Amino acid sequence: MQKLSFKTIELKRLILLLAGFGVLITLLSSFYATYQVQRQLHIQKTLEANRAYATKVAKITSLFLDASLQQLAYSARKIAMHFDNEQVVKSELERLTLQTDTFNATIYARENAEIVSVYPQSIPVSGLFLQDSQSLKVLEAREPMVSEPFVSPAGNFIISLSAPVIDLNGTFRGFIGGAIYLDGDNILNKLMGEHFYQDGSFLYVVDGHGTLIYHKDPNRVGENVVQNDVVRQALGDRVGAQQVINTKGESMLAGFAAIPEVHWGVVAQQPLNVTLENLNWSLLRVVELNLPAIFLVFLGIYVFGSKISKPLWRMAKGVELTDSIGHNNVHNINAWYFEAAQLKAAIVDSTSKLTQRIVKLDYDRTTDPLTGLLNRRGLAHHLNQIECRQQCFSTLAVDIDHFKHVNDTFGHGVGDEVLKQLANELSKHARFGDIVCRVGGEEFLVLLPEINMDIATSVAERLRKSVEEVEFKHAKRVTISIGVAFWDGITNTPNEILESADKALYKAKQMGRNQVAVV
Repeated sequence: MQKLSFKTIELKRLILLLAGFGVLITLLSSFYATYQVQRQLHIQKTLEANRAYATKVAKITSLFLDASLQQLAYSARKIAMHFDNEQVVKSELERLTLQTDTFNATIYARENAEIVSVYPQSIPVSGLFLQDSQSLKVLEAREPMVSEPFVSPAGNFIISLSAPVIDLNGTFRGFIGGAIYLDGDNILNKLMGEHFYQDGSFLYVVDGHGTLIYHKDPNRVGENVVQNDVVRQALGDRVGAQQVINTKGESMLAGFAAIPEVHWGVVAQQPLNVTLENLNWSLLRVVELNLPAIFLVFLGIYVFGSKISKPLWRMAKGVELTDSIGHNNVHNINAWYFEAAQLKAAIVDSTSKLTQRIVKLDYDRTTDPLTGLLNRRGLAHHLNQIECRQQCFSTLAVDIDHFKHVNDTFGHGVGDEVLKQLANELSKHARFGDIVCRVGGEEFLVLLPEINMDIATSVAERLRKSVEEVEFKHAKRVTISIGVAFWDGITNTPNEILESADKALYKAKQMGRNQVAVV
């Protein structure tokens, strides 16, 4: 059986196959790129919306708590003038409870923890003494407070707001408190429950311990979710948004904010799959609408491919007849169809040689042959990039002290070794991203991107001391002088900063050499 070779396939068929494959790959990559971009935009938009909503709810809740405390403070002042009149106390508690839906129940207790009155009066606690820790904290603090969530004796999960009752003589007469049932009917629950759930998004609130005090599922109120990363961030008084896996293993897009006054956290989130549902449907419609255009593209490939292949096939046959050497070398190249086998050898060979020459020329053009460091051309290239990015940097102008004496005493061969050893020292102390150059003779330049003047001066001093301690071959001890300058990315130009570094270097030499100087 004859072995099938790609070289026997006609160019026309190859054009159809390759062009068709290219069109498909291009379309698929285009749809994929579009999907990824739109997906990220949808995610970012949802994250920002949830962050904004969580922040809004946190602010409104904070204002609500402040307003509630002001209501209690007002009632406390009224009761303080008639604290021994039980009827006045009852009337004020009734007004405070019924006037708005802020509180589900209110209470007045004396300084000795005795309960004077409570509303609704159906709660039979008048005359009893408070024993729970939250109430005793209020009596001890004698200032407005918002309690931590707790379970009341009646089994309700509540928070309590309180205000001290101080009579006209400044004597503490107890406190007035308002209970908000976290699973009951009140303004706080309505405020938090206004988040729309039709799009799968919802909001929940946690206390300072990570316990749910509001959730769309009332059965989850009281559950601790502090292991959730966004909950921990919200309780750390942070505001932001991120994609997170919730306690049920679902991928959510969550925005979070803190209510610092009570150390609560608010989280607004939406399932990732819900966010992407509309995107998936939209892209499917795009594919359907593009099907006619795809058909026309393939038809055009067939018509023009037939015309293109004919002259190329003739040219390939001509090369085969006139260049037997090229033909003999075809088997050494991975040519996978007939015409390309005649042309690829010459193209690859010439391209390879040209690339090697360009690389070598570019290396020779930008590199100092003695030290292997960048030369002035290489430095100019990097300075141009830095200036385009407006990236701040510090520069160290380095010069070997009395280098002429080294050459005169030990010869130029030793001088060259000193230059190479110093280049190694500079490179050894450089960070990744630092630029080390030899700009002429015994002069070197080090660029330190994103480094300010103070740090650059410290770096220069460490470098100076390090070189001073190195034992150079033959020359033994060599010292350097360094000038330091800084470019903020805006003022002047990088070249002017290099001139400033040279002036600083000249200053270091005037100071006696083996010095670091700045301008």
